Amino acid sequence: MRLESLGSDDARFKRLDFHDGLNLVLADKTTDSDSTNSRNGAGKSSIARLLRYLLGGNTTPWIKALAGYSEEEFWAVFSVGGHPHCVRRTAGSTEVTYDDVTMGVTEWRLRAGIELLGFPRGHLKPTSGEIFGQLIRDRFDSPLKIEPHESDQASGARVGFYLGASEEALAKAFQASSFEANKKALAKAVKDGTIGSLGPDKAGCRVELDALERDRAKLVEQLAHFKVSESYSEHQKLADELSQKISRLNDKGLALRRRVADLKAASKETTNLSFADGDEQRVSRLYREAGTVLPDAVLASFKEVLGFHKSVARNRALFLGEELRDAQTSLKANDAAIKRLDERRASLLDLLNSTMALDAYSKAQADVTELDVKIARLNDRISDFERLDDMDSDLKRRRLEAADSVREELRENDASVKEMTSIFVSVCEEIYSDRKAKLIFDVDKKGALKLKAKIDGDDSKGIKGVEIFAFDLACVIVGSKAGTIPGFLVHDSHVFDAMDDRQLCSCLNIGARLSKEYNIQYIVMLNTDRLESAERLGFDRGEFPVSTILTDEGESGGLFGARFG
Repeated sequence: MRLESLGSDDARFKRLDFHDGLNLVLADKTTDSDSTNSRNGAGKSSIARLLRYLLGGNTTPWIKALAGYSEEEFWAVFSVGGHPHCVRRTAGSTEVTYDDVTMGVTEWRLRAGIELLGFPRGHLKPTSGEIFGQLIRDRFDSPLKIEPHESDQASGARVGFYLGASEEALAKAFQASSFEANKKALAKAVKDGTIGSLGPDKAGCRVELDALERDRAKLVEQLAHFKVSESYSEHQKLADELSQKISRLNDKGLALRRRVADLKAASKETTNLSFADGDEQRVSRLYREAGTVLPDAVLASFKEVLGFHKSVARNRALFLGEELRDAQTSLKANDAAIKRLDERRASLLDLLNSTMALDAYSKAQADVTELDVKIARLNDRISDFERLDDMDSDLKRRRLEAADSVREELRENDASVKEMTSIFVSVCEEIYSDRKAKLIFDVDKKGALKLKAKIDGDDSKGIKGVEIFAFDLACVIVGSKAGTIPGFLVHDSHVFDAMDDRQLCSCLNIGARLSKEYNIQYIVMLNTDRLESAERLGFDRGEFPVSTILTDEGESGGLFGARFG
């Protein structure tokens, strides 16, 4: 791919035509034009911005300002395989026209990879935008990254593609990272309770699950030994009534036992007080021994008294005996009633112990169901933790496979790795003869290709610019030889801004030499005062400048022929 020309249907725009090898787009600086905003007088940076936009870039604030400048189309002609192809796009438009075929910008990004970069159909990474982001830089913070937020993985995969590494091997690290992101999302969902339920972790879930399963087993066992009785409440009420009756009969039995005991004692006392036969003779003898003879009348009266007393004692004994028999009969009947009621109550209690009320049985079943729900949730949560465990193992496997694949690709493309390293180091050390440079290829623990492009010493902007210059040239040379990217590179003057004149002179000489040696189109935007300083140190512009010279003088001297923004 070569850039043939850049222009616009707006007559004010200054068309630029390009050739092979080194192209110097010069701007005469007559006022302060260091700003990179849309009012840059000459418009050097605008060339890179326009190219990025035509090749599928986003509508940036600068593009929106450009839309106020003109409603006409901007265009660029690229040569691919010796055949010219024209890309057209209006500022702010979401459509792009390629060789008279108009399409949406998303479709164009895919088409540009196929038509301009030679991607096979179905190619995914790196995207055409990522390739053009390095070939036409608009960020100058790092040699490896085309955007500040670009990951090491993405920049490594892009350079790995230049080397000739297979897209499939480089994609494994992305797949592992995507898998890891899904794992983290699942872990967060489990932790937050979005997935699963009770328990802080897997061990805690298992402890709680064991407890719930024991509770459920006990409840199920209880239910298995019970029958539902719709008359449970009536039986319970009757059992309570029987208990009350038995309690009253026990109280009555206690009173009867006391009465029987009292009657027996009274009967015994009555027997002891009765007079036996011959008591009158004992009384007469007692009086004779005392020297007194009782008259017969007295003895007769005594006999009458004794007879009356015997009659009273006999009647009392008969009465007490009858009372005792009645009390004993009542006690026996009371004990029999207690026994009969107790047997009936025992039968009811056995029935109650082997049955359950319908509402109680229903509640017990509901408790079992609730436990089943909790157990199911815990099992689901444990399954989630086990899935996370499996994902940990799977992630490690994926990363190992990615790392092995990338290492194998580096071995297979060892010649390209060495050539890219050699070009980068030699260019840097040619510019800084007193400093060492290194380009290191490694595979990180996530299975991604990781690079380090570094010149020893401080991290000054001048050194950073040389690192970018050398790295981009090395990538384009190796990538074009491998057939993965075109030998096409655009550097805005910002790459060289922080370099001193000697370093700029070296970069221009090296760029001219290598672009000719490796058949590369290298387009550099530069102010004439910087070029003149480099010329005084040994650079010869020769045939390198393009025919159009831009200037920041007046309203019409710049690329757009007008001020805007």
